Amino acid sequence: MIREISAITETVLNRDDSITCLIVLAVAASFIGIVALLLLQGGQARQGPHIGDCNRESCKRAFRDLDLLINSHADPCPDFYGHVCHRWQQKTAASSRNPVTFLRYDRRELMRHINYTLSGMNSAKPASFAIYKVAKFYESYERFVRMGTASVSEALLPFRDYGRKLLNMSTFPQVFRYIVQLSLARGIQTVLDISLNKFPEAVSLRLLRGQTLSRKMNAKPTLSLKNYLTQLISEVPGMLGHRINVTAILDIEQKLRKYMAWERREQRQSITMLGHLTADMRLNEWLDVINADLPQQHKVNTESMISIDSVDLIQLLLSFFRVLGKDGVVYLFVQILLGEFRFDYLRRVSSKDTESIVSSCLRATQSVMPNTRGIIAYQLFREPSGDTAIYPIFSKVHDSVSIPSAFSWMAVFMRHKADKTLQSVSLYPFNVYSQTPFDQADLGAVYKTSSFLGFFLQMKNRQQLILLEEPSAPHEREIDDAFLMSSDVLYHDQSNSIVAPASMRQEPFLYAEGVPPEYVMGTIGVLLARALLRAVITINASAVWSPEERFALFSFYGCLDVLGRTALNVSIDRLGKWEPRDVYIWTQSVRSTFNALKAAYEPSRAAANYDSYWVLALKTFFRRFCLLSCSVKSEQQNLASRVFCFLPLLNMEELSNAFDCPYHKAEYSIEYCDLASPLDK
Repeated sequence: MIREISAITETVLNRDDSITCLIVLAVAASFIGIVALLLLQGGQARQGPHIGDCNRESCKRAFRDLDLLINSHADPCPDFYGHVCHRWQQKTAASSRNPVTFLRYDRRELMRHINYTLSGMNSAKPASFAIYKVAKFYESYERFVRMGTASVSEALLPFRDYGRKLLNMSTFPQVFRYIVQLSLARGIQTVLDISLNKFPEAVSLRLLRGQTLSRKMNAKPTLSLKNYLTQLISEVPGMLGHRINVTAILDIEQKLRKYMAWERREQRQSITMLGHLTADMRLNEWLDVINADLPQQHKVNTESMISIDSVDLIQLLLSFFRVLGKDGVVYLFVQILLGEFRFDYLRRVSSKDTESIVSSCLRATQSVMPNTRGIIAYQLFREPSGDTAIYPIFSKVHDSVSIPSAFSWMAVFMRHKADKTLQSVSLYPFNVYSQTPFDQADLGAVYKTSSFLGFFLQMKNRQQLILLEEPSAPHEREIDDAFLMSSDVLYHDQSNSIVAPASMRQEPFLYAEGVPPEYVMGTIGVLLARALLRAVITINASAVWSPEERFALFSFYGCLDVLGRTALNVSIDRLGKWEPRDVYIWTQSVRSTFNALKAAYEPSRAAANYDSYWVLALKTFFRRFCLLSCSVKSEQQNLASRVFCFLPLLNMEELSNAFDCPYHKAEYSIEYCDLASPLDK
């Protein structure tokens, strides 16, 4: 039923105060209704699932590690780097005579841990006989390096036969055959590095340039190569009856440095090309000298293939030594000496540098015990595979990096190349081992410190014979070094794999399963993403990028540079030789890992406390990321660290939301930088 408005009602509605009162009542009623509805919904939500707090010991350690570093008194909005890194800088500078970055600090701690473990190993309770054998050799090397300078003349004795044989040679073909024999059969590299390697196609030879004396010694300013050679060679005449001219050796060294700096262009070719390297050696002579030391199953013929360095460079090196005569022979003998006497050099320049000594000890041990890395990995991780904890992180980050939209700025060719690389790239597997070819009978010999170099040479020769029977892949030693020595996640192009080093497989980088993902995504997750992006956006790819792609990269770089100058009052160009590629990769690494973190929390979105928990997770993620840039170095390096902590985060709206900061558009009137714009369809 519809009623008409009466006169009284009309009068009431026409009165201003009555209308106002009715409006107020209506608004109040609406407000009360909304509040009641929200309370009802809130009450219902609180009855649903919650993201619970982690009470595991590993979680408590992760929370504590971060809390002890964060400077809560520093406002993260204007000074995020100080908020994250200030306490760490103070702690590191106060506790170390040689402060390093956050990344290098964990490598240093790993070196100390390995040194403590191996040096403290005894035969009473060895974890395994394999680790005990590694420890004994390691201990012998360490003792040799740390002892006072021993009698050089005694240490030279194992090299006397090499010197006499070389100095009695009268023709270049004789010398060259000896170079091949030393490298292939004894593992002693001079100006050439010839080895038998296992390639995907087959086992074949590899011929590369060798190393200069300076590179072999890793010469330091504290003891120049000239001064050390003068001290060492003063003992040689008594051993060989031949005086060595140090000046002539250094002249050859200086010329060789220029040649060895040539760009490396390794290619697989027919072995018949060996006959064209020098007029002094025909192909059949090459095959004879090579096959003399190869086992029957690996002997070569004219149908074989060889992987060779720049052919022009190898020809130049052979021609160079051909005309040197006796000086060239003497230089080769010095190469043999310094291949092992680099250990003596190390003890003279690094007596107080524990990290350098431990690194050298590990490399020496690996060169005679190829399973060293796997045996130490077992000691560190105590599991059949060292990848159990890290693989789930790699998998999530890989999925995020591989999203097609991330490469929409690329043209079709490069986009296809990126997809192909990401489909096949993998985390390099670090399985652990329990065996080593080191015999029990050898354990007594390693205690003889005075004869260590001779024993090392003997073990190296024995190991080379094993490698001729069972060749290794050419990249295995490089990856083993990276696993134990590196302080960064690396991409290895030859194996198309990501190498995550041991220093990042332990706290505070990697925590046990169950710790909230933001703790690992912010550190090792970002570094995994960066390595994957480096696999896709390679340096040599710039030669095939289209003008549009290069323009997109430079535009992104320019946008970030403007953001840096506006927000931080510094240009990226002031920080060193940072290529647009590097800046983009670092920035995109954070974005890709953030997306991986977001995907990891997707199953929890229905939780009642998701919003509040997500904000806390974001804060932790951003803080952990910035730790990667923490540095205690020069003012210029600190400035670069500050920029590369804060600049990628300034380009993320999520940072200002998490910390409630007035960033970007409100304060700086600048757009976010974005490279993901399609170039062709």
